Amino acid sequence: MKLKFKILIFSLSLITSACNDKSSNSFDLKLIEIIIKEKPEYPILISSTLFGKCNETGVVGFPTKELRFIYKAKYKNLEYAEFVKLALNQKLDLNYSGGVTCFSLDLEVKNFYNNNQFEIFLDKFCKKVNNTEYRLKYDINEKQINSILYFLFVNNYLNFYDDMSGIRYIRNLKYLNYSLL
Repeated sequence: MKLKFKILIFSLSLITSACNDKSSNSFDLKLIEIIIKEKPEYPILISSTLFGKCNETGVVGFPTKELRFIYKAKYKNLEYAEFVKLALNQKLDLNYSGGVTCFSLDLEVKNFYNNNQFEIFLDKFCKKVNNTEYRLKYDINEKQINSILYFLFVNNYLNFYDDMSGIRYIRNLKYLNYSLL
């Protein structure tokens, strides 16, 4: 009886930890396909920041056109499609001598992300605009913005910067209208 109880408890804890594992998300395949097909002279997501791994513990933010520079400088041995998929899924080190700027994740933001469900993280840093869109809250410390955007990104939320208003809009990729891209 004790063995069955222990197995039940172990199974439940495994299921619970699997459901809370935010790092197991993979990046949206439809968007990867669009990025792969885009023409370098006409970047599709010009006002968005994408994120990748930089060194062992760092992160780098970059526009889509920067992906091609990184690819040519460091990963020509891969097919471009495979490179984009691996890069956006945080599987490649995107640091290269051509000019990406690595940054460390803000410890306060990282701890909040790791200790809470994603919906709580989203509500803390973003204000809901409508059913499909959020915006970054105004009272966020400037030094925390890239860390927040990174955690949104790895959960398939893309940011769009409106330079006229200075607002960063956040949209879950499942609600992105791909026909407009």
